[in-house]
Amino acid sequence: MKNVKKVLLILLASLLSIAGVIALTACDPEEPAPQPYTQSIATAEDFKALSEKQGEASSYGTFTLTNDIDLGAEYMPSGVGVDTSFRGVFDGQGHKITYTITQQATAPTSDEEQLTAQATRYWGLFGYLYNATVKNLTVEVNIDVDADSEVTYIGGLAAFAYGSVKLENVTVNGDIELGYGYLPPYNATLGTGYKLTAFTGGAIGYAEGKDIALSGVKTDVNISVAGRSMLNDRGTLDDVYAGGIAGLIRTENNTSTGTTYITASDVVAGGDLNVNAAAVTVGGLYGLAQRTNVSGALFTGKVAVYGSGKVVAGGIAGVHDRGTIATAAVSGSADVATTAPAVRLDVGRLGGESNKYLASVGGIAGYVSFGTVTDSVAVTDIAMLAYGQNNYSGGIVGQLYNGTLLNVAAMGSCDTLFSMNSTSNQKDNHGQYAAAGGIAGRIYGRSSFDKVYSGMSGVYQGIAGEIVDGVETVTLEEGQTVQGLFPGYVAFNAANAATAAGTYQAIGEEGENKYMVTHRTSQGTALFTSATVETVNKTLYYDYYAENGLSTPGEKVVGVETEFDGIVNKINE
Repeated sequence: MKNVKKVLLILLASLLSIAGVIALTACDPEEPAPQPYTQSIATAEDFKALSEKQGEASSYGTFTLTNDIDLGAEYMPSGVGVDTSFRGVFDGQGHKITYTITQQATAPTSDEEQLTAQATRYWGLFGYLYNATVKNLTVEVNIDVDADSEVTYIGGLAAFAYGSVKLENVTVNGDIELGYGYLPPYNATLGTGYKLTAFTGGAIGYAEGKDIALSGVKTDVNISVAGRSMLNDRGTLDDVYAGGIAGLIRTENNTSTGTTYITASDVVAGGDLNVNAAAVTVGGLYGLAQRTNVSGALFTGKVAVYGSGKVVAGGIAGVHDRGTIATAAVSGSADVATTAPAVRLDVGRLGGESNKYLASVGGIAGYVSFGTVTDSVAVTDIAMLAYGQNNYSGGIVGQLYNGTLLNVAAMGSCDTLFSMNSTSNQKDNHGQYAAAGGIAGRIYGRSSFDKVYSGMSGVYQGIAGEIVDGVETVTLEEGQTVQGLFPGYVAFNAANAATAAGTYQAIGEEGENKYMVTHRTSQGTALFTSATVETVNKTLYYDYYAENGLSTPGEKVVGVETEFDGIVNKINE
C-alpha cells in the first residue's frame, strides 16, 4: 500500500512539473515584430551590401543615399525575383548613382552547357522592386548586353517592378543597348523553335501592380534593341516593348472590370529609341500602357522602328489601353519601316479579329483602345514605309478604337509610303492599303472626337484616313452636311444620323473631284456626300485651333504654339 502511494505521489509531481512547463511556455512573450529602421548608404560597397537585406529583410527599411556613388564598370544587379526583391524605401536625397553593366554572349563549348541558359534575365540598378518606393534620385546608366534568355527585362532604374511601387522625382540618363548574340539553348543545330521577348525602359523595363504611381520621373536615355542572333538565322527577337519611361506598365489584373488605374504625372522622356525586331510596341514614354492615366507628359526624342511583323509606335505610348492621356506634348519624329513578304499577306494580323493591322503609328499613340486623349499637342514628322496589310498613321493616333479625342492638335508631316503585291490592286484587295490622317489613320468602334485640329502635311485625308462603324463626331448634328473631316474610306457609319446619301462622291473644294470616299460601296445609313470645304489660310494653322468646318467661324481658340509652350512650361515647373 505504501508503495502504491509512493508511485501516485511521483506521478502527481511529474504532472505538476509538466503543467508548470506548459504554463511557463504559454506565458513566454511572442517574437518581437520587426521594427522600421533607417540605414545610410555612403559608398558603393554600402549599396552593394543591400543585397544582404533584400526580400523580407528590406521591407521595413528606409535607405538614404548620403553621397554620389559610382558602382563601377562591372556592376551586377541583385534581386532577380520576388524572393530577393527590394521592398523598402530608397531616398536618394538628391544624389546620383552611376553604374555600367556589360555582358557579351559567347557560344557554349558543349551541348550540356548550351542547355543551361536562364529563362529570364533582369538588368538594372535594381533587378526587382516589390512594394517599394524610390525617390529623389538621379541615375547615370550604361547598359550594353547580349541577351542569353527567352525573356529579358531591362530598366535604367529597375528591370522589373511589381505591386505597390512609387517613383518620385527620379531622373535617369544614359544609354541602354540590348543585342542578341548566341542564345543557348537555341543553337541552330538543335532546330528548336523559340520565342524571344524583351521589355526595355529608360526607368523600368516592366511594371505591374494595383497601386503604381510615377511622379516627376524624367529620363534622357538612348535605347537600342537589335533582334539578331548569330548561328541561327531564325533567332530574331519576336516581341519588343520599349519606352523612354517603361517598356510595359499595367494593372495587376488586366481583365478586371474594376477601376484601379496606374497614375503617371509630370513625366518627361528624351533620348532616341531604335528598335529592330519582328513585332514591336514602342512609345516615347511607354511601349504599352494599360489602365494608366497619364498627365503632364512630354517627349522630345525620336522613335525609329524596323519590324517584320506587327509594329505599333507613338510619341507618348505605342498602345494605350484604357485610361487617359491628358496635357501631353510631343516634339520629335517617328520613322517606321515594316516588311512582310508577298506570300505572307497575313503577317501582322491579329488572328480572328476585325482590327487587323500591320503597322499603326501616331504622334501621341500608335493605338488607343477604350481611352481618351485630351488637351494634347503633337509636333512630329512621321515617316512610314509599309509593305503588307492595313497600315495606319495619324498626327495624334494611328488607330482609335472605342476612344475619344478632345481638344487635340497635330502639326508636322505624315509621310506614308506603301508597297502592295504587284499582282493585286486596291479595289479587289481592300486588306492591302495604307491610310494616313491628320489626326488619326483609322477611327472605329464607338469613338468620338471634338475640337480637333490638324496642320499635318502628306496625309491621306485631313482628319482620318478611315472611319468605320459607329463613329460619332460631337460637332456633327442631324441634318448637317459633313465638312473638313472626310476619311478616305467609310463603312457602317450612322454618323449621328447626319447627311446620308451617295457613294463615290467627290470630296474636296467645290467642283473638284480629287478625293474619293471609298474604293468599296459604303454601307449603313450614313453614306457621305460631297461638300464644300472651307479654305483656311495656312498661317492660321499655327495660331489657332481653326478646325475646318468644325468650329464657329472666326472663333479664336487657344493658339497651338502657345498651348504647346504652356504644356512644356507646366511640366518643367
